[in-house]
Amino acid sequence: MPKSSATPNICAIVCIRNEDRYLKELVEHLEKEGIEAFFIDNGSTDGSRETIEKHIGGNVLGVRDLPHRGSFSLVDQLQAKAEVEQTLRHEWVMHVDADEIHHASSDGTRLVDVAGLSDEAGCNVVNFEEFVFLPEADHDGTDVGAHLDVLRYYYFAPVPERLLRLYRRGQGLDNRPGAGHRLRGDARIYPQPQVLRHYITLDQDHLLQKYVGRAFDPSELGQGWHHNRVGLTAEMLSLSRADHDQFEYLPARESRAFIRDRPRKRHFWSW
Repeated sequence: MPKSSATPNICAIVCIRNEDRYLKELVEHLEKEGIEAFFIDNGSTDGSRETIEKHIGGNVLGVRDLPHRGSFSLVDQLQAKAEVEQTLRHEWVMHVDADEIHHASSDGTRLVDVAGLSDEAGCNVVNFEEFVFLPEADHDGTDVGAHLDVLRYYYFAPVPERLLRLYRRGQGLDNRPGAGHRLRGDARIYPQPQVLRHYITLDQDHLLQKYVGRAFDPSELGQGWHHNRVGLTAEMLSLSRADHDQFEYLPARESRAFIRDRPRKRHFWSW
């Protein structure tokens, strides 16, 4: 494929359900990374859709509805994302969740720059490493953007090259069989992984609301999906259950000095 000197164009596809407190920072971050976004609203009732509509006209291209069928269905979400992807004209697409911040692993580099470097290297996929940020038990996540001030984290790496989130559109790559993580097709992965900051919760109350009693699509459970989030209890999700020395800490919010010495194969509620 001929290489282009122009900056690649990227569209993030984001499916949301009741994620209003994350959205302002997510949209602003994507804009700083040079990325446009299209949102899918999976039946939000907290004002998420209205927040997104206020941003349409900037780097937000639009929003469409995906009815919620009473349980979490990743199949429904991935299918809706695939349909949106078919309507795009962007060279690259990126699959994003509202509680995630993706960025380059090195300072002074945006994800559009990483996509350009990937093009130059003959690659069509960029992998991300996941760092899960967890607030202290007494953290107040009420204020919009407070989650970005959390500094403690753990490196979640159950298997190599598991988050192939950014890839070239129109090259037969499909993330539906791989639960939105892996890709089917001729994936040529850029050798330098980038960073995914997963702000898995805003505070203790939010974490309990998010996971205790969550219903998953039975057919997806039958495929072995979601197993690490089934049957979670308030005790398992206590933010004070793990000792401080089980986490890493960034020296500052903007730091990219992530520690990878202790890769975790399980989330903190299973430690």
